[in-house]
Amino acid sequence: MRACSWLGVATLAGIGVLAGCSSAASRPGEEAGAAASRSIGVPPRVERGQAHIGDTPGMVTAAMGEPDEKREVADTTGDKSVWVYRIHQQNKVQEPTGWSEVLVPAVIDQNNTVVHSAITREVYSTEGDVEIHVAFAAGFVSSVHRQKH
Repeated sequence: MRACSWLGVATLAGIGVLAGCSSAASRPGEEAGAAASRSIGVPPRVERGQAHIGDTPGMVTAAMGEPDEKREVADTTGDKSVWVYRIHQQNKVQEPTGWSEVLVPAVIDQNNTVVHSAITREVYSTEGDVEIHVAFAAGFVSSVHRQKH
C-alpha cells in the first residue's frame, strides 16, 4: 500500500514538472535570451525594460536592448556616454498627466459648506514618438531622461 502511494506521488510530480515546462519559442513575444535571463536572477524591473540610476551598461542592455545611437558628451562633471533609444508608436497612447481640468467649479455657501462638489476630468497626454536618453558616468547610469517628439 505504501509503495503505491509513493508511486502515485512521484507520477503526479513528474506530470507537474512536464506540464510546467515549455520552450522559449512556444511563449509568445519572448526570446530565448529573455527566458534564460530569468534563471540568472535578473531584477523584475530589468525584465520590464526599465533602466535606473546606478545600473551597469549590461543591465541597461538586458532591459532595453541595444541603443539606436551612442554619443560621447563632455560637460562640467566630466565625460559621459549617452545611449539614445527611439520608440516609435504607431498607435498614440493616452497617458494620464496627474492633472485634472475643472469643468464646473464647486458651489460653496456663506457658511463655507460645500453645496456641490467641483466636476473635473482627468487631463491626458497623447504620446507620440519618444526618445529615452540614458547617460553613463564612470561606468554606471547617472541619469535617464524621456523626451517626447
